[in-house]
Amino acid sequence: MKQFLIALLISFTVVGCASTASLHRNTFSYNFLRESVRQNYETISSLYGEGKVTIESPSFAQTGSFKLYVSKPDSLFLILQGPFGIKVGSALISRRDFYIYNSIQNKLFSGATTQENLNRALNIPLTFDDLLSAVTGGNFFAEDYRQPDSIITEPENIILHYKSASGKRKYWIDSQSFNITKIQIIDNDGRVVVEQLFKNFQTLGKHRLPTLLQIYHIPNKQRLSLSFGTLKIEKAEIPEIQFTYPQNIEHIHW
Repeated sequence: MKQFLIALLISFTVVGCASTASLHRNTFSYNFLRESVRQNYETISSLYGEGKVTIESPSFAQTGSFKLYVSKPDSLFLILQGPFGIKVGSALISRRDFYIYNSIQNKLFSGATTQENLNRALNIPLTFDDLLSAVTGGNFFAEDYRQPDSIITEPENIILHYKSASGKRKYWIDSQSFNITKIQIIDNDGRVVVEQLFKNFQTLGKHRLPTLLQIYHIPNKQRLSLSFGTLKIEKAEIPEIQFTYPQNIEHIHW
């Protein structure tokens, strides 16, 4: 993430308290929680959003604006802008391949949408489906569509734990709305590697979507925040898009 986003944004001029509740197990069944999350996530087929993007790291902190277009289950398109609406970069990522244009360096990066290439481009260990899920309200990782290893309930959250060969994942689900509010990816040494936060939910028809998405890459002390000022999920309200770039570019294919 740092390599790409810092390059795109380099020319810019620019939580709450934890409760101490007694815990008890299995108040909610996994099947109920899975279906509640799945129904909210899978019935959204398209999304358009505008807002503010913030990148923070120990050596860098910048803010710009973004436009995000999502067409599930196959593609997402992101435009990043600097002051006065100046376009500084864009990314078109589909299930098959991706194209990332850096307007500042006039470079186009492309390749197959493998997890290795996404990790190389974004510097965060996510698959395409994980990325799609993150920007459309949160969902279970594909390998976690199974009975969790444990379910813990608190007054405001249900926490699901999953173990895997590479470590474990934890999901926090709001006990009233049944939206995912936090996901942690934890390595085999018990260290949190990635944390996704979903906040400030807005109701659109029958759906509840977060208007603030934050992704922390803990080892790099790096955070990406997307704060939505506009959110639309009806196809008729979503503008047409086209990914374009100049002809005289440096093209780097992975």
